[in-house]
Amino acid sequence: MEIKPVERYTVTDQIVKQLGLLIRTGKIKPGTKLPNERDLADKFETTRARIREGLRALALIGLIETHPGSGSFVSENNDIPDQALELLFHREQSMFAEMYEARKVFEPQLLYTASKNIQQQDIEALNESLKFCEKVIEKNESPDKFSEYIDDFDRIIASATNNSILMKLADVFISIKKNANLKMYKVPGAMENSLNKRRKIVLSLRKRDTNELNNAIHDFFESSESFFDDIEK
Repeated sequence: MEIKPVERYTVTDQIVKQLGLLIRTGKIKPGTKLPNERDLADKFETTRARIREGLRALALIGLIETHPGSGSFVSENNDIPDQALELLFHREQSMFAEMYEARKVFEPQLLYTASKNIQQQDIEALNESLKFCEKVIEKNESPDKFSEYIDDFDRIIASATNNSILMKLADVFISIKKNANLKMYKVPGAMENSLNKRRKIVLSLRKRDTNELNNAIHDFFESSESFFDDIEK
């Protein structure tokens, strides 16, 4: 396998393109089992997490098949257009942009509604979630754990609205944005920013101060946008 070490940026993109080209040109034959994640990570000089993302993308467009416990194999039918490798990433970036725009419409209204009904126990639960987030940062734990606590935070906000429809919609948004959040929290400073901006939101909710809440929401989305830009880059 002729594999070149990847550059620092767009690592997953390069993994997909290199492996995709080897498969499309027949240098890796249909039915061939790919090296395991550790061996591929060594060959590409990158992490297993990046390899895992690349393999997931290749499986998504049908170039490989992954069998738990057995490994990844080149699909017998891999007649996938070359453009699919490029479109895969453009489509993912577009989804991030659309999801972020949808959040800017939905989440402020969720917070405004919550501010009218929120109780002291809700405020305490929100602060507890943020304490767990702080511990994740202090202990340099996985962004996955941080994301779980942020999901809890969002569910508490939704519950505070006392609106069952908004609670169901919030669950949908939590599911949709999960992948983007995980990517964003890997950007240096993103977890700290998320924690600090949410603290301001909780403070404004505790005060039931609409103007302060407006400012906190605006500050949250404005600061978050730069981290989403880093994902797209």
